[in-house]
Amino acid sequence: MESVRAGWGIGLAGLMCVAAGAAAGCGSAAPGDRAAGAKPFVTASAGGCGRVRPAAGPTREGEVLQGSSVALARNGKTLVAYVADQDERRINLVDVHKGEVLGGLAVEGTPEQLLVLADGRVLVSLIDTSHVDVLEPTGEAASPLELRCRLALPAGPFGLAASPSGDAIVVTSAYDAALTVLDPVTLAPQKVFRLPRSPRGVLLDDRSRAFVTHLVGGKLSVVGPSIGLVSSVDLRVRASSQEGEPSDLATLRAGSQAFALVSVEVTRGGRAAEKPDVEGQAPVAQPAPAPQKSRRLVVPMVSVDPGDRGRPTQFYYGPPPLAGIPKQTPMVMIVDPVAEKPMSTHVLATTGEFRSDECLLPRAAAFRASSERLYVACLGVDRVLELDARAADPMRAPIRRFDVAPGPTGIAISEADGLAVVAGQFDGRLARISLSDGAVALIELPRTHVMNEADRLGRELFYRTDDKRIAADGVACASCHPDGGDDGITWSTPEGPRNTLMLAGRVTGTAPYGWTRGELTLDGYIADTTRRLGGTRLGGDELASLASYLKKLPRPPLKASDREGVERGHRAFVSRGCVSCHTDFEIAVPDQDIGSPSQDVGSKGDGDWVKAFDTPSLTGVGLSAPYYHDGRYRSLQELLSDTRSGMGAISELTPDDRTSIGMFLESL
Repeated sequence: MESVRAGWGIGLAGLMCVAAGAAAGCGSAAPGDRAAGAKPFVTASAGGCGRVRPAAGPTREGEVLQGSSVALARNGKTLVAYVADQDERRINLVDVHKGEVLGGLAVEGTPEQLLVLADGRVLVSLIDTSHVDVLEPTGEAASPLELRCRLALPAGPFGLAASPSGDAIVVTSAYDAALTVLDPVTLAPQKVFRLPRSPRGVLLDDRSRAFVTHLVGGKLSVVGPSIGLVSSVDLRVRASSQEGEPSDLATLRAGSQAFALVSVEVTRGGRAAEKPDVEGQAPVAQPAPAPQKSRRLVVPMVSVDPGDRGRPTQFYYGPPPLAGIPKQTPMVMIVDPVAEKPMSTHVLATTGEFRSDECLLPRAAAFRASSERLYVACLGVDRVLELDARAADPMRAPIRRFDVAPGPTGIAISEADGLAVVAGQFDGRLARISLSDGAVALIELPRTHVMNEADRLGRELFYRTDDKRIAADGVACASCHPDGGDDGITWSTPEGPRNTLMLAGRVTGTAPYGWTRGELTLDGYIADTTRRLGGTRLGGDELASLASYLKKLPRPPLKASDREGVERGHRAFVSRGCVSCHTDFEIAVPDQDIGSPSQDVGSKGDGDWVKAFDTPSLTGVGLSAPYYHDGRYRSLQELLSDTRSGMGAISELTPDDRTSIGMFLESL
């Protein structure tokens, strides 16, 4: 976890090919291309990344310095929303008050976040590629945006942020697990920092420290870009309940779904106090103390109790609700950014009213300083929650709920106009919320790519929470498989611990399904999973739609790698017999006995212990730690170094073999 000037097998020279060098071999790279190193920094014109029309088009609205799937700008008196449409692979410009689409620009990838820079340029992270696009507003009605340049970065660009002083811009990469620092003027990559797996949201404070959330692991990374330090804040908490068992309440819960974070400033004090001037006399009013401002970071996330060996359960995938606290409980973590320590220590028990229709898939957040309110966009229930940012856990202090378009993935606040604007990805609509009276208006975006009915229903079911047909406790498929990935958690089950598997790019052609289930069809395995989760059952058409959607989830983009090292690893992988089980690197051989007699792996019900496990696909294996059915290995190198393992010829591997095979597996 340090600054990597030669990361991913190349130096920064390989990451950057500035405008002056464009003619000397800097070519464009299509999304998803396999490469020996990071793709070159490509300029779309001889002008580089700088503005060609400095005074044209909208400029940034307010002081928003974090990316989202919707970003606001101002063109004269017109409030403009830039909206990332993933289905259309397009950036739309919308007149927010009139509800009119002003135009847009197609992009070569799936847009995740947008960030409007101080000079009006727009950064676009493209999650399924290895690049960020820099767009410039033109001021022309026919083509209001044009591509200015393309920045090559580690795979899976996601979060975007700029510093308050304007001296730094940063990008997180979800799949290469990195933070890249860009030059604020040229936008050329300057430094690359390795991070723990699955980084997502990011913000920069006034000291140019980057705070980064992680989709899994329950941690917040802290990076000092100017000095190259990386540390982390532990976001795991314990349960708090008067009825809980000591063993349950002592357990540190895991964390997931931390897509976003926001910096908030809340007011403390300022209320007048009364106390007697003389004993026995009437109280005398005392001057009110000066109100104090407190800066904190808030991270909407889900606190998770997956269970463990010491607390056996007859429930699948975690224990039953413990004294009012379900195994997956949404909360807003509070972090002291100065001390870099959590202020939240416990997740609180809730009433039955709160345990239904909860925000189990928090996706985006924004803060309104004038009211000290926090706004969280929630997938699964298609709502935005207005929360009290001053509360110990704002998730337990809801003020209002707004119904918005399906698939809310981004939110932006206009203080001047008193509006919240929310991007609905699933049906291409933008919600405009009046924060004074709560009125919601929906704005239609252009639709040319229409998802077929089966896949549309499948996506809706995948992200749907609080559906008793899927799970008794209201979790969604996406709760354990966020965006088709995995939660990095090993869950307790009556059959022993079970590690969550990644789905994206892995389910087509990989039957049978389940570590030991032996289901020959994906529909059948989904039905079996919902049954074990206590669901009442989906219909046949719904199961088929969900399976169809899962089969079409694209695999993550390939990470940059050292080609020579990968080729050495491939040769060792073949020569050591790994291909006897993994005959294809995307399609696995089913029902292999991987030999784990020392582990409790469950029973068939007749007292015979099961020792045969399905061999998982290796597609994207470097993204899905921990490993094995029971999650016993924290990393690929730990797996390859266990000489006691009964899997293949691991005990015969040399140190060089382990290193090179690890590089090969990371490249898949």
